[in-house]
Order: sequence, then structure tokens, then C-alpha cells
Amino acid sequence: MRLILSFVGFLLLVGCATLSPQTAEDVAAGTRVSTDPYAALTVYTSAPLSVEKVGSWFNAGFALASLQATQSKDGTDAGMLIYYNSQSWSFFSSALDLDQTAFTVTQIERAVQSDATVTERFIVHIPTDYLRKHTETGLNVKVYGSRGAIIVTLPAFYVRGFLTAAHLS
Repeated sequence: MRLILSFVGFLLLVGCATLSPQTAEDVAAGTRVSTDPYAALTVYTSAPLSVEKVGSWFNAGFALASLQATQSKDGTDAGMLIYYNSQSWSFFSSALDLDQTAFTVTQIERAVQSDATVTERFIVHIPTDYLRKHTETGLNVKVYGSRGAIIVTLPAFYVRGFLTAAHLS
């Protein structure tokens, strides 16, 4: 009986797991496209990746990052869209890469959830030329807040796949 319950539990865990993209083709295929004909916008958003080393034993938290590009008649605005969930606010406001290139951060939403955790959604604006230059190295950006920081890394294949899907390569 224990063996059967263990097997059923394993199947439930496997069935609930979300597989991360492993190739540029996976990223391109998983990128969502939405349009707004009234605003003349097309928005490309990649499937999110989990950000490593978020939270601790005392503050269980997680973060998800994806790439997003908004194309309009005025051009393209690209960036890293981040969803952060924690037990305390971080108030993210700036970002730097390892070469000290600064990126602007725009807060989209802050909210308190019913379980008393807090969420912050924001975008780190990254020029498309910068993304193109990092198709072989990937992205490594540290996002700073007044109460904490997180490091977001996206592999090279992820950047390449997104640029292909958004017709920006």
C-alpha cells in the first residue's frame, strides 16, 4: 500500500512540475504574443524562468523572470519582467550588470496577498542592442532595492530564442 501511495505521490509531483526551456527553440516556441489594435502594440513575453537563491530559511520567497518586448509605431521597448514573492518588501529600484551598466527599473505592481506574503512586479529596461550583444553570454543582472537585492541570470540560448520569437535578432 505504501508503494502505491508513494507512486501516486510521485506522479502528482511530476504532473505538477513545469519544465524550463532547454533550447533557443523551446524559448521561441514558448513566447506568447499579444496585440492591442487600439494602442497599435504587439507584446512578446517569454515563458518565465525561476530566479535562483531567492529567500532563506526565515523568509521563504521566490522570483520568476522573463523577457518582454513591446513593439509600437514609436519603436521597441525591451526588458526583463520580474515577479518577486516574499514575506517582506524589497522596493526594487535600480539594476546593474557585471560591467556596471545601469538599467532603469519601473515598478508595475506591489501587493499584499491573503497569506500575508508580498509581491512586486517590475521591469528592468534593457535595450534591444544590449540583448543582441548578449546572445552568446546571456544576461547577468543584479537588481537592487532599499531592503534587498536579487541576481537574475538568463542563459544565452534563452536570449537568442526570445529575440528570434520577437523578430529582433
